[in-house]
Amino acid sequence: MFHPKIAALGSLGLFLGVAGVAAVTCPPGGGLLLEVRREAQVTTLHPGIKTVETIEGTFACKNGLGITTRTDSASVLFITPGVSIARAMAPGLTSALGAALNQAHVGTLSSCSLPAPELSGEFITLVWHGKGGRSNRFTIAVGTLQDLYPPCGAAEQALLAAVRAYSTALPATPGAEVYTFPY
Repeated sequence: MFHPKIAALGSLGLFLGVAGVAAVTCPPGGGLLLEVRREAQVTTLHPGIKTVETIEGTFACKNGLGITTRTDSASVLFITPGVSIARAMAPGLTSALGAALNQAHVGTLSSCSLPAPELSGEFITLVWHGKGGRSNRFTIAVGTLQDLYPPCGAAEQALLAAVRAYSTALPATPGAEVYTFPY
């Protein structure tokens, strides 16, 4: 179903499907700085909760525009599945994220793994876009997926913390547009 509020975001080239985010185009003069796709699954042994799955997309444009999307689904009835989209001009958040990218030397990072509590797993793919068409794609596997890659170092852990802080703060930014659609 096509929703009118999603149509309002069409100028950003945002396409949202059941599987998550397909593409974002930044406004002129604000090329893409970072794109992040996070797939998480938490499984518990509690009788009422079996599995909660989340797919998130986070996009930071060089001009300060940020976009996050989140799709949640669960194997229990009291958690309503849905989609949320947040968009904000957040130059301060983008500057902090850019500083974390520089400090981590993001152009040289490679895929790695981190431990996490049992029965949870995350697969976080980051794509950095630098000057002159340079880019770097790498994945951080967390939890149940931690055996896929070598252990992460301090740079990757600090960068992951900065990305999470950016994604969390963006919807709360003054003037942010936040849309939630249950399905």
